[in-house]
Amino acid sequence: MSHVSFNEIDNSSGSTTYSDFTSISTAVAPDSSYKLENDITVNGSWVQHDIVWIDWNGNCSFNDSGEAYDLGQTPGSSGTFTLSTTVTVPSGANYGSTRMRVAERYNQNPGACDNSTYGEGEDYTIVVENPVQFLDLKVMLEGPFNGLEMNTDLTDLTILPLSQPYNTAPWNYSGTESVASIPNTDVVDWVLIELRDAADAESANSSSSFAGMAAFVLKDGSVVDMDGSSAFIIDEQINQNLFVVIRHRNHLDMMSADPLLVESGTYTYDFTTAISKAYLNGQKDLGNGFFGMTGGDCNGDGQIDLNDKVNDWSLEAGNVGYFQGDVNMDTQVNNPDKTEVWEPNLNTNTQLPTEPLE
Repeated sequence: MSHVSFNEIDNSSGSTTYSDFTSISTAVAPDSSYKLENDITVNGSWVQHDIVWIDWNGNCSFNDSGEAYDLGQTPGSSGTFTLSTTVTVPSGANYGSTRMRVAERYNQNPGACDNSTYGEGEDYTIVVENPVQFLDLKVMLEGPFNGLEMNTDLTDLTILPLSQPYNTAPWNYSGTESVASIPNTDVVDWVLIELRDAADAESANSSSSFAGMAAFVLKDGSVVDMDGSSAFIIDEQINQNLFVVIRHRNHLDMMSADPLLVESGTYTYDFTTAISKAYLNGQKDLGNGFFGMTGGDCNGDGQIDLNDKVNDWSLEAGNVGYFQGDVNMDTQVNNPDKTEVWEPNLNTNTQLPTEPLE
């Protein structure tokens, strides 16, 4: 081999049995394609076969499917010949550094671990970059829904807390999200987002959870980051399909019925357009073509039952502020919370995938 070219790798070398060029590297991105070229110099009527391996899953083996690239062979005459192919980085390639091995051999295909005087091998480093991915969600809450959007009474009366409220049971979320002031007058409340990586919705139980975050939900249903407008950035690698669970302090949890679709680096899901957008139809028809989370789960246990009335609403009735019993989220715990939200939803439960047996 006299020259190897792959993205930023552009290396000329001599003829030796093996060369360690792992100090030479290039960065690549999942789902992107790159031209791979290898110049082979032949002195005589030899036919040299050329294969390249890239250890995309980082398991220190070149035997996995989709990791070998056959560049072909020289024509059987003297000269320098460029053999090439196009390499597309798999969407599930492990992020970080991995090895590329370039090999050629006389009269037969080389093996990834050949030790032969009739061939040559060179190793390089490939760095699979973690692409920036965004999360664009839309969800409605039944309690504050007014027919077209959600009311913002908690923000209007400066009652909304400046730190995420899910650090207690039953959520026990340890995130430190907080703001110096509520960043957008359209903020309705805090919600808790959980990301799950699974083959299908039925498999997306809590064991598939890999990340969580507290967020603001705006009056139009947009779920945004702490600046009150930006979509979330997903730093973790998704190996199968992305599902999302939405939690709220006095509404029933729900999960996306389908995997989130990704386009141009953004995962998007709109729960508000159909009841079937929630797993097992686990949301409510709010009217006017909108669908949203079911209100009345004052204690957050996944069931709307008498405990919500007796242990939360009844004890908080008559108070003004940020209370679990204020299920319509107008800042007051009073009869409309009970008669307009809790009672119509009595005996409704959260619909999430079955948990694995212990």
